[in-house]
Amino acid sequence: MAPPSGTVPGVQSAASHLSSDYQGAAHHRGEWPAPLSSHWQVQSYRPEQHQAFTYFGFYEHGLRLEGDQLRIARKKVLLLNDVVEAC
Repeated sequence: MAPPSGTVPGVQSAASHLSSDYQGAAHHRGEWPAPLSSHWQVQSYRPEQHQAFTYFGFYEHGLRLEGDQLRIARKKVLLLNDVVEAC
């Protein structure tokens, strides 16, 4: 079985993911994909190294209407703290 996406084989870790402050353009004039943005934060802990890491940034989404439901048509992830620690 393959490891979950974003993990390093043989490295044990725990992570918590949070996204908040979803903001959409109320008046997108029927243009699709409709814009939506939000903030995200990931807390990661590696017990073998006794280290905790925090990553944060923004999401930019484009939503499309499919029937009576909204679907994500595009997604852009912006990482604001751009120093990512090596394993």
